[in-house]
Amino acid sequence: MCIVIKIVLILFIILGYATESFSLPIDLQLGARPQGMGGAFVAMVDDVNAVYWNPAGLTQLRTFEAAFMHVSPFSIGEASIDFSSLAVPMSQTGALGISWIHQRAELEEGRGATYKKSDMSENTFVLSLARRLTSDMSLGVNVKRLRLDSEIGGGGGFGYDLGLLYRGHNIAFEKLPFQTFSLGVMFRNLFTDLKDESVPATSRMGVATKVYNGRVALAVDMEKKKEVNKEENSYQFHFGGEYAITRNVLFRLGSDDGDLTYGAGFLLLNWELDYAFYRIKEYDLDYSHRMSATLKF
Repeated sequence: MCIVIKIVLILFIILGYATESFSLPIDLQLGARPQGMGGAFVAMVDDVNAVYWNPAGLTQLRTFEAAFMHVSPFSIGEASIDFSSLAVPMSQTGALGISWIHQRAELEEGRGATYKKSDMSENTFVLSLARRLTSDMSLGVNVKRLRLDSEIGGGGGFGYDLGLLYRGHNIAFEKLPFQTFSLGVMFRNLFTDLKDESVPATSRMGVATKVYNGRVALAVDMEKKKEVNKEENSYQFHFGGEYAITRNVLFRLGSDDGDLTYGAGFLLLNWELDYAFYRIKEYDLDYSHRMSATLKF
């Protein structure tokens, strides 16, 4: 049995026995590039967005990268998400990343004389470490410090993520136009607690490839989670593609569990500016426009 098939079987077994997951129906999906591809990014990870999607992908970087994003999701002015990250290649086999995620919401309570507003914010500080185990296999770990603050109280906790990435170069597909073939798996919120309460984990597996001299990238992710107020696990699927129209202009299209996404990327000197459009059809929310900037130096 070839090594690629063995790795696929191992990752499916791991995913099947992973800790049962629970999450809010709307995921953060940080970074405009991954969002434009429908959130299919756990095996695509080849830039600084790896600190959130799969830290094992940091071993693919060859230069320092810093990313910035600010967004009010679905045009909700009372809520915002900020994401800043820095990735540093340490050697041919290792990399380091640090990131900060800030979520803020302004809550409204009561009416008339009892009406009042209160602020709630959550800060997550992440240290990412990645190591190349073999020429094709990498391991990544996130260590997270979480802090929740509100007018009625707050608290903190720690959490951990684990990521694996296999990336081969035309090994088992000599007769097909694949330049690379990648497999990724991500376990988020392992042994995580916030305000002395455990945060159940989510797990995600993906495959990705690049074809036609690397101008086209295709990716598929499967996510295992437990929906709100439901006992059984659910499986969500994410599909995405990226096409390099020119060397400096990229177009992206995806499906985020059935919701259409699209986006674009523009490379200007050492900067990459990314845009993504997104709307969740299941909820009565406005469209979401996201932009992020990445500096490579």
